[in-house]
Amino acid sequence: YLMSSKKRYVYDDDDQLVDVYFEYTSRSRHRSPFKRFTMNDPDAYDEVAKIKSAVDLRVLCLCQRYVDYGNIITATQSEIASQLGLHQQNVSASMKRLESMGFVRKMGKRGTVNKWALSPRLLFMGKPRDHKVAILKYDAGEDWA
Repeated sequence: YLMSSKKRYVYDDDDQLVDVYFEYTSRSRHRSPFKRFTMNDPDAYDEVAKIKSAVDLRVLCLCQRYVDYGNIITATQSEIASQLGLHQQNVSASMKRLESMGFVRKMGKRGTVNKWALSPRLLFMGKPRDHKVAILKYDAGEDWA
């Protein structure tokens, strides 16, 4: 935490100095993550409600947990499978179904592992002013990260 102090003066009605005190305030060194991240577009959640497969819904929820800047999903399919108690093949098939529904997009490879990104309509990790641009690029099929 960072501590700051300000010297305060208290005067009476006749402008006579009555008291002097220090006002101490503290704030965290780290910014709140909520200044960088925006959940938006309620219509997208109407689409999430249409997901019929419980596995797909669980995978999507866990993907949202591991979103980093640019909406890149930092967890691998193996890590997701391990956390959900599923086989990696089931998570892979689920990611493909979620991609066909527009919730995630394959963004190339990170080494030998597929790199995925979450739709900015569901959740956006970044500055709020960049959110609309990310949605437009995502809808156009461009890389917004």
